[in-house]
Amino acid sequence: MKKGFTLIELLVVILILSILITIAAVTFGPAIARANETACKKLLGDLFKFCNMYYLKASTFPFAGEGMEAYQHWQVLFDNVEGISPTLLKCPAMGNVRVAEMDSDTNKVTLRPENCAYAYSREQCSPEHYSRLLAADKDFKRGNTGFGHNEAIVVLKCGGSPDVVKVKEGENWETVTKGELVK
Repeated sequence: MKKGFTLIELLVVILILSILITIAAVTFGPAIARANETACKKLLGDLFKFCNMYYLKASTFPFAGEGMEAYQHWQVLFDNVEGISPTLLKCPAMGNVRVAEMDSDTNKVTLRPENCAYAYSREQCSPEHYSRLLAADKDFKRGNTGFGHNEAIVVLKCGGSPDVVKVKEGENWETVTKGELVK
């Protein structure tokens, strides 16, 4: 009586498993990408609600000043509106972004560039600037380069409508965001 498997039997099992994994990746990959885009749109929609809360107090969206980076603009929002979770700044498609920690003594969040997946408006704006971009993903993936959604950038307009913009051949982050945002 023989014990164990032969090398051929093991190779056949490995081949069958690799074929099944490939089929699953091809089948579920686009669905996972769409789910990440939908989750990202929801996060930007939630951030917009907090920006509107800020707007009700200050008559403008959060703005740290000209020449500031995106995380500094978001910090203005976190400093002035309560109840915001730092997880809102982490796009599900961007594994390189770390969630900021809340200080247990002060219940405040201190943001850094690595805590923020979303770019922010280069200029001070409000809901009246309906079609101007307020925020967007900081990056997108093309081939094996970049972080984020595959050839797509989720954007948020000052009017409150998050949308997925497919990046066409020859376009880059700057052309899609029209230079309206700062990383």
